[in-house]
Amino acid sequence: SDGERTKAMRLCHAMYEAVEEGKGRSVTISNLGAHFKVQKVKKDPFFASQRLLDLVQRHLDVFDLVPDGVHDGGWAVAIKAGVGLASQDLGVAAGEFESSLLPARIEEPGDLEEKCQAFRIECIHALFKRGSKVQLNELGQDPHVTKRRAAIGGASRKLLDLVNHFPQNFSLEDQGHGNFTIELVSTEVTDTSMLPGVAAQAQAETAGQRKFEGKGKGKGKGKGGPQMSPMMKGGPGWWGAGAYAPGPDWYGGGHGPAWDDEWGMEDAMNAFMTWYMAGK
Repeated sequence: SDGERTKAMRLCHAMYEAVEEGKGRSVTISNLGAHFKVQKVKKDPFFASQRLLDLVQRHLDVFDLVPDGVHDGGWAVAIKAGVGLASQDLGVAAGEFESSLLPARIEEPGDLEEKCQAFRIECIHALFKRGSKVQLNELGQDPHVTKRRAAIGGASRKLLDLVNHFPQNFSLEDQGHGNFTIELVSTEVTDTSMLPGVAAQAQAETAGQRKFEGKGKGKGKGKGGPQMSPMMKGGPGWWGAGAYAPGPDWYGGGHGPAWDDEWGMEDAMNAFMTWYMAGK
């Protein structure tokens, strides 16, 4: 498939760069497998049951296998003579080929499910552009990702929770202290079975956020609640029937029941507590 061919080309490019660092010397299979670029690509589950030697043998148009001179039956890898120039273009070719396999952007997504799919695709494009692996917060700063994220809940939905809906596309690594890296593992987006669930959750969370904001907007702002108004005015209504009502001097400092604008809430409450404790 196109996806498997892309992965094979990426591994071939990684192996080429690893051998090239030997500056003309062959590299043993074990050292080749230990190279960080090869390890990064080979982490893909697609290569899990495949030996590196077998993978090298699939690219004998690029590599030569020679005895390593260390172990009986051991092999070392060298770049085939005369293919250096073509192999230098291998990375470009692989990159262009991969780019052609990126899913098409959804410029004007319609319903909520399509908006979730648009977010998924933008994350794929953003990761590909950044070399496939970045810090999660860096992905969240991409303007295209930010735009699509806003359409499905915005800042009220954690980026971590959103990308976790697409494990076939993204791999997350917890680095501790709330830090994560995210890696692109597949550009395939034909499986949309998860989208109804993602959309339903987005709709529920957005509705809950709006309900919460509606309750808080303009309700008792600066008024201290319905019971505070009589108290602020020093009126008797807030004491209740039969309650011990304060005398005119509990305000202290010559302040009477008529509320003084120079007096703040903290002063009033301190004075009230002084009176209250004295009357108990």
